[in-house]
Amino acid sequence: MPATRHQAGTGAELAATLSLAWPVIVAELGWMFMGVVDTLMVGWLAPEAIGAVGLGSILFFTAAVFGMGLLLGLDTFVSQAFGAGELHECHRWLRDGVHLALLATPVLMLVSLGVLEAMPALGLHPTVMSLTRPYVAVLTWSSLPLLLYAAFRRYLQALGIVRPVMITLLLANLVNAGCNWVLIFGRYGFPAMGVAGSAWATVSNAFWLLASPAALAASLASGAMSAIFMARTTLIRLASSVAPGIGNSRAALAMPPSWRWPRLSARLLSF
Repeated sequence: MPATRHQAGTGAELAATLSLAWPVIVAELGWMFMGVVDTLMVGWLAPEAIGAVGLGSILFFTAAVFGMGLLLGLDTFVSQAFGAGELHECHRWLRDGVHLALLATPVLMLVSLGVLEAMPALGLHPTVMSLTRPYVAVLTWSSLPLLLYAAFRRYLQALGIVRPVMITLLLANLVNAGCNWVLIFGRYGFPAMGVAGSAWATVSNAFWLLASPAALAASLASGAMSAIFMARTTLIRLASSVAPGIGNSRAALAMPPSWRWPRLSARLLSF
């Protein structure tokens, strides 16, 4: 009997874990597929466009991933507060995460723009260089919605609300593909913007990603959200939320140097 109860308990825990995990897995695959769509769409322009989008994306998202990693600490604090039944504390951590995103955005935008000034040192083909610079410059405008999206997503996932995040990301692939088609090639009266159009499609998609989780989170934490610009978030709370996130950001940046491949492809495709 004890062994049977243990097995039943393990099975129930495994089922509960899988019910939370599979939407997150699908959402991450959807996130990755958006980059594939961008590359496929600009592939119709020229080989140099593929190199520019690949290199520009990795340059921008290196800074963006670090910023989004800073918000991963919300997973721990919100889930602990939720487990303790302290919903008000969950809402406070969401508010702190939004404040952190607002503070981090200007810094990350400056870093991304600073990278543009260092691009000549990469020794790229002039055509690839001329396409990459405006691409990254446009992408920087997606910094704020992406960081806010990360804050709202961390909050919802810590509360066990994962399927809306998955659905949002799956629909985001359709939005991304449609915006790419319209803005890259010039449809429905829009000018054909080429590589820059792909960047504007990413910016538009970032606001779409933000809209649904933000609306859902706001409905759950209406009190905290209504006072989001009036509350005085203490430096201690911000520091405590940043500390775990820095470790996650460093781990992400310490992954194998895949950033070299876009640079290599950019140089090869520019011949």
